[in-house]
Amino acid sequence: MRVRFNFLFIILLLLIYPHCKTDRNEATDVNHLSDALPTRADTEKRGIDSQKECTGRYSDTFDVLKNEIKEFEKSQNSSYSVCIRNTTTYEQIYYSDDGKINKRLIKYVIHGTAFPIEKRGEIVYFLTNEHVANQPLVTSENNRLEGVPFGAKKIKEVIKIVQNENDQFEKNFIELKVSAIAPELDAAILEGKVKLEPIPYKIGSSSDLKTGNVVMIKGFPLGIFNASNTGKVINVNVEDNDGEWRHIDFIIDAQLNTGQSGSPVFAVNCSTGEYELVGLYHAFYSEGKGLNLAVGIDDLLDFIKGKKSIIPSQKEVSFLSNSEQFRIISYLLDPKNLKLFQYGDSIFSVNLSKDRTITIEFFTDRFPTYAIPSFAIVDRHIKGYGDVDEIVVYHSQNQKETIFNWEFPEEFKRLLGELYKDIWLQIKRTVDYRNIVPIGNENEDYNKRMQSRYNEIKKVHDRQAQKLEQFIFEFEKLPQKK
Repeated sequence: MRVRFNFLFIILLLLIYPHCKTDRNEATDVNHLSDALPTRADTEKRGIDSQKECTGRYSDTFDVLKNEIKEFEKSQNSSYSVCIRNTTTYEQIYYSDDGKINKRLIKYVIHGTAFPIEKRGEIVYFLTNEHVANQPLVTSENNRLEGVPFGAKKIKEVIKIVQNENDQFEKNFIELKVSAIAPELDAAILEGKVKLEPIPYKIGSSSDLKTGNVVMIKGFPLGIFNASNTGKVINVNVEDNDGEWRHIDFIIDAQLNTGQSGSPVFAVNCSTGEYELVGLYHAFYSEGKGLNLAVGIDDLLDFIKGKKSIIPSQKEVSFLSNSEQFRIISYLLDPKNLKLFQYGDSIFSVNLSKDRTITIEFFTDRFPTYAIPSFAIVDRHIKGYGDVDEIVVYHSQNQKETIFNWEFPEEFKRLLGELYKDIWLQIKRTVDYRNIVPIGNENEDYNKRMQSRYNEIKKVHDRQAQKLEQFIFEFEKLPQKK
């Protein structure tokens, strides 16, 4: 085999030799070999050519990213994300062995990431997650904090910029104030006097993201150090209705950790070769690695611009849309559907008459053994649904008393209006839960959606119980008819 190879090699040389150039001027001089290598201009030109291969607004590779941005991200100047420490103090009331009431203070510490989005004079505004910047007022089954018992009340909350989670040199800490929160977006805006410039990239559009687009996340994994993580978008336009969250997420496969909550998520613009802010990292799927959720920047724009809090309770006093009302009425008209619902600890029924009057009857804690309602709220659809026209009090099976809207004091009327609208929201939550059906064989997805809707109902239980208790207390104070 080896002899045969050498013989063939000689023949090949003889065939090629006549075509070889022997003029030195046309040969490649070793001293000028660098002339044959690609220049930076050639490389940048190829980068521009590769940008043309992008389909859509954002790139599927980092090849199109400008060299100066790559160099900047490697430098110390790219440390625009900061590590923040939230130290919250809770007060717990408890009974000692001798029966006396005592209290203890418990500190809860959490670390996360924030990044500057705007500067006005000396004040810099940061964006982060609400679950990092705002701990629950009272701990409960729905508001669990590790190491803090249920029933503890928040009495102090301090947020500071630190080097990392081990930083104890308090003289260097910079305190930040919560400027606005939006629990449904899991977003918060912080402000403080910090010598830091806003992120050097433009705000993009999360609605233009596509599966396969590359992303870069800048945060503090485990609260230890500033790091850049990269990954790809693996799903877009994902509705996040977990608990009180109400926004659109996209899912990325980057390897992220606790401490990076509140990190900016950037995508590479095909036409400019620059990063654009497309999201805010805020959660991950506990049952899977590399499945991380980012709030789409499109949902955050109004909040960022307005810098005003968006509180769920403020939204819940507004009534349902016409389409939502229609869906609920359709549910109530179907004789096969259950008309019993729960609000706090109380069971109520909803009855729809032929003249469109809705009667909501609340039962005692002896229901269903004792099936006579305690009271009823009546909406006669005079100006559409949303106004309570009368309250019916059931003294016994054959005796009831009607109190009309115009007899209500103004403050009680306001309280009743808020309760009524909240009852409609609870009906909507329950109908949404009951209407979830499996899609094909996606049992896992079905179970996730069922659990998410159930958690949504469960999370408002305590607040509903308090609201109903307050209403009944105020109702019983009303002057009795003679």
